[in-house]
Amino acid sequence: YPSGSRPLEGYTIKRGIGRGGFGEVYFATSDAGKEVALKHIERNLEVELRGVSQCLNLKHPNLIDLYDIRYDEQGDAWVVMEYVAGPSLKDAIDRHSSGLPPDQVEFWLRGIAAGVGYLHEHGIVHRDLKPGNIFEDAGYVKIGDYGLSKFISCSRRSGQTESVGTCHYMAPEIGKGCYGKEIDIYALGIVLYEMLTGRLPFDGESSQEIIMKHLTAEPDLTGLAEPYRGIIARALQKDPARRYHDVSELIAALGPPLRGTTRSAAASASAEPRFQPSAAAAASQPIAEQPIAVQPLVGAGGSAPLAGNGAGRSGQPAPALLPRSQRPEQLRHYETVGTSTTVTVLLVGALVAGFSGFLPGAFFLALAGVFVAAYEGRRFASGEVRDPLPTVDAPLPTPRSPVRAACAPLAPLAHVPRSPGWHPLSWEQVGRQLMRQKTVADRAAELTSSMVAAAFWSVVLTVPMTMIGGSELTQSPHWLAGPAWLALLTTLGAWLVLAAGKCCEGSQGEALKRRLVMLVLGLIVGAVGYAAHDYLLVAFEPGRELKSAASRGGSAVFTGGPALAVYLAYFAAAFATVGWWKQVDPLRSSRLRIGSLLVALFAAWLWQLVWHFPQPWGFFVIAGTSIAAQLSAPWISHAERSAALARCQSG
Repeated sequence: YPSGSRPLEGYTIKRGIGRGGFGEVYFATSDAGKEVALKHIERNLEVELRGVSQCLNLKHPNLIDLYDIRYDEQGDAWVVMEYVAGPSLKDAIDRHSSGLPPDQVEFWLRGIAAGVGYLHEHGIVHRDLKPGNIFEDAGYVKIGDYGLSKFISCSRRSGQTESVGTCHYMAPEIGKGCYGKEIDIYALGIVLYEMLTGRLPFDGESSQEIIMKHLTAEPDLTGLAEPYRGIIARALQKDPARRYHDVSELIAALGPPLRGTTRSAAASASAEPRFQPSAAAAASQPIAEQPIAVQPLVGAGGSAPLAGNGAGRSGQPAPALLPRSQRPEQLRHYETVGTSTTVTVLLVGALVAGFSGFLPGAFFLALAGVFVAAYEGRRFASGEVRDPLPTVDAPLPTPRSPVRAACAPLAPLAHVPRSPGWHPLSWEQVGRQLMRQKTVADRAAELTSSMVAAAFWSVVLTVPMTMIGGSELTQSPHWLAGPAWLALLTTLGAWLVLAAGKCCEGSQGEALKRRLVMLVLGLIVGAVGYAAHDYLLVAFEPGRELKSAASRGGSAVFTGGPALAVYLAYFAAAFATVGWWKQVDPLRSSRLRIGSLLVALFAAWLWQLVWHFPQPWGFFVIAGTSIAAQLSAPWISHAERSAALARCQSG
């Protein structure tokens, strides 16, 4: 709306202020000259109005007043609220890139605490505390956007959002749907850290990386003086029950106001008794409702590891790097079974297959043995262990060195009871939760990069597969027709598997439905393979085909290559039998799972007994698809998991 327009009776718009998740905000004046802010609600009308109606009658010097909800001639809703002309906390932090002076920190902190405490006393959780929602007006701190947020947002400090917490300030338990007042205390700890240092404690290149750090990483409190260090450490506890019970307890830990603190601090201090919850209110509002457990989670899609050298924050080595006798029991448990027997079986199988004339099987068995042996050697040299989906109940930090011991631990933390509904989440649950947080753009970017990598690996794998197959595929009218057919089908198969896996990575899903999807993808591969075979005039030599009961009967076999029905049946069956989505799952145990490759090869061998398909090219397509898809799909490495687990255990 332009300046001077009157979309709402009784108010004249002067200028626009900003645009947020729910709509546009304008500076306007009433017919009597009252300066107000008008928010035009454009979407999520019911959610916004429900939140505003709950807060219309709240009145506190540290809250932006909400005056009324009005409707224009078109039936659009407008929220009439107090206009604050002063700067925001975001502006103050931007002016002091290395941190605010102590008196300004207390000015803002006590004002924020007074307003948030008043909201908590009235059963309202702000849900979106951040510097862009906090303002200074005539010596008072003013908090806006309370009671309005419902949806996830990743805007760092925008003045208006539609979220249950901007991801930079979002408490870990929000992912489980817990919206208690502890999420405001957590956000207040983030804001305090940002005021003191000028930077965020948890930052990253993507929303998933930031959320992952909220779930697992510890803030860097070096350089912070007491009492701020202890306040932030407790406010940012992963378990909500270990944080401050309410805002007044946090302010009590701050101590008496500093001399020279401006009027807002004094006003906030005087307002503190107003937000002391009564016994009835405390009983009706539990401190934590099913809070989340600390989980070892790391970013996907190439994000930076959580720890560079596998050491915990205390300087102690990670449990995986300790001598075997000193490692935690849950890590020693997974080292009980060695892989030397596996290597022996694979190599013997390769020799048997080679002497039997089955060169493709010999090649892949030998390759599997080399991979397993290399992995075992790296594991022995580095002390790395495989941690399968651990569940971590992180202990409280304890002093481990003279430097840390100088800062006395917060005594009350050791005695904070967990809420009755508290239970830890498994690694897979937290990982799936992180996958669900990805935006469509994030998924598209990951899928695109994976598909490019899959095309590269398919071409690379075509070279040794063609060499192993001998001259059979080079007997076509053009000698590149056969390798091109093999590279095309391998690339297409890997692309389809990657796309299907990306669509379902956020949940476990039903195996039957996923196998039906894979069956359809197999039909696509078969149809494209037949069309490419016919177009490129690929010539298969029948002399090296593996005979089956069906082929001995003469069904579905003709000179030059299999019929369309054989293509469709063979690849549809091979794709439906193998759990391809597990091979591209970011939470899989290793980037290239030899067991999954062998299962795919077994399925390829099994179905060629039913539907005759020229071999070893059917084997090569299935094996190449498996290898290319696994090597190109995102994966969370064992080193990152072990580092996260070590940090959680060491505090």
